[in-house]
Amino acid sequence: MLMINNNRTNHERIKKASGTTSETLSAVNGTTDVTTINKRISLATEGLQPYVENWLRIKTSNYNALTISEYVLSLRREINPSQNYTRLQIQALVELSEYSKQKPFEQLTRDDVLSFLDKFRKTEDRDPLHKWIGTYNLKHEMLRQFFTWLNDPNTERNHRSKPKIMENISKFKRKEVSIYKPTDLWTGEDDLLFLRYCPNKRDRCYHTLSRDSSCRPHELKIKNKRCYV
Repeated sequence: MLMINNNRTNHERIKKASGTTSETLSAVNGTTDVTTINKRISLATEGLQPYVENWLRIKTSNYNALTISEYVLSLRREINPSQNYTRLQIQALVELSEYSKQKPFEQLTRDDVLSFLDKFRKTEDRDPLHKWIGTYNLKHEMLRQFFTWLNDPNTERNHRSKPKIMENISKFKRKEVSIYKPTDLWTGEDDLLFLRYCPNKRDRCYHTLSRDSSCRPHELKIKNKRCYV
């Protein structure tokens, strides 16, 4: 019951603090009050690892950090994203802010976005499997969603028009069906060898569960071994 009450309280805090997106964004970005800045950033990064909050406080200007915070709060009201999705979104925007030398997002141009995305390209010699395309497409999608919101924050998410800054910036398709080769996968013999010589019971338990369930690391959390007996 206590957990439910805490989650409800957090949701109410976010909703109360967010207000009307365009009005709040305009008012907050015009403030120099340190207390207000800290509250907005803390609220946006609540539940995330401390280093994510440090990205906004250290690597980003106050103006852009607050814009990112407002976007994250808006996302929580609209789609309730996972923590991992929120982290990736913040990371992409912090990287863009750093790359553009803290230029306000509203002042960025299409050329700025193209230049930022181009830095993820790699030559055939450095990346013969074209893994960079996955990173490029992920950053592209994060920026598209952000600038779509920034261009028209008060319109319903599904009815917003594509922003001009992202026009004619396409994603790429990889020629490879998968970036992994059959030799990259462990065989049954590899599993047995690992389980035989791994000294840590928890690691052996995790490895066995991950192989049997095919879960990703963040999808499989081992908190109490009794849960799996």
